[in-house]
Amino acid sequence: STNQDRQIERIFKSLEDTVIRNGQAMPAAELESPVRLEVTEPPALSSGELVTVPVSVFDPDLRTMQQQAAPDSAWNSLEDYPQPLQYVEKQIQVLQSDGKFYLANERVKQVDALALLPTPAVGAEPVRDTSSILPPEGVQSFSDVKAMQSAQLGDNAFLQLMAFYHLDSSLKYLSSLSYDLFEEPLRFDGRGLALDNSSYYTGSRALMLGVGGVSPDAADADVILHELGHGIHYQIVPDWAYGHT
Repeated sequence: STNQDRQIERIFKSLEDTVIRNGQAMPAAELESPVRLEVTEPPALSSGELVTVPVSVFDPDLRTMQQQAAPDSAWNSLEDYPQPLQYVEKQIQVLQSDGKFYLANERVKQVDALALLPTPAVGAEPVRDTSSILPPEGVQSFSDVKAMQSAQLGDNAFLQLMAFYHLDSSLKYLSSLSYDLFEEPLRFDGRGLALDNSSYYTGSRALMLGVGGVSPDAADADVILHELGHGIHYQIVPDWAYGHT
């Protein structure tokens, strides 16, 4: 691997033993003991039909869209942003089931994260870890198309729409290149972590986005696609620790 100056820092003798622990090369912890997630799922696709609707999102993010220069000092809230909010209209394919609309299709689906489930030690009881997970909010649903179209930054639903659109678009693009890497819809929660950080969990093939900073991670497509990148790398080379991608 190289540093930011493109100088070689590490040469790996193995694609499996990629970390040093107590002087010994061994597999990374996330491959030895992958963390799984407990989630609430949306209705099955077989319960309804897929429909295409227009929604408003940022692409890729508000500052880039508006060519807004970096501030002299940090913005501490949405009110500090100097321009009116601007959106672009995009088409998404979603599930209509039992009179409601859900962010789910054959490629990606929104879930509500409830807890992390680390792999227990041999003989130990499983432990639910909720310390970094937002309180349950339920799977995002919409009563009608208008409710989807009216979601804006500041609404919980907007973050889920952002993550859904950008993940789905990227997976469709990969498929157009004949890369069908995921055997089932990719799970995500645009409001999954109560942290200023986001993660891809290999154990559940799930992407969780954080809301702990001034700007939630799902408001920026670059963050969404960064985490998707970890998932793509894992699907291509599953014995290569995603921290090294």
